Amino acid sequence: MHLAKTEVYRGCRAGPVALTGVFALAGGALQSWLFEPVVPMEFVRFWVEVAIISTAAWRGDRLELCFCSIEAGRRVTRKVLGQFSPCVAAGALMTSLLVRHGDTLVGLLPGLWAVLFSLGLFAARPYLPRRWVWVAWFYLLAESVLLWMASHE
Repeated sequence: MHLAKTEVYRGCRAGPVALTGVFALAGGALQSWLFEPVVPMEFVRFWVEVAIISTAAWRGDRLELCFCSIEAGRRVTRKVLGQFSPCVAAGALMTSLLVRHGDTLVGLLPGLWAVLFSLGLFAARPYLPRRWVWVAWFYLLAESVLLWMASHE
């Protein structure tokens, strides 16, 4: 029982996660170039596509952990996904509600997505390497900046 609590998920590598940041920066540059003025559904569709591409780049190299022959690898992968998936579900629900209820609220989505991502990382922290707590704190700080910027537009 205690051994299971010390399992560390090795599915998060720095390179693929950094690549998601590159995709986000490229997406931000493309968004301002492609969408003037911002149409809420186009905005959401574009960022969902960026998220799918980023996730594929991040998870593609570690997908074998879900199906590997080593039971410990599958078990810790399921635990991390179980800890993180409520934040993904909350993000999808929040996105659909904000798109449905107002064009002005859509600008809050990047900040809200960042806070949900940080909460997912904090929830999965017992299974992640110790340094990942800094990534979670970074996203929480980024969320604060994004929401502050959205409120001043």
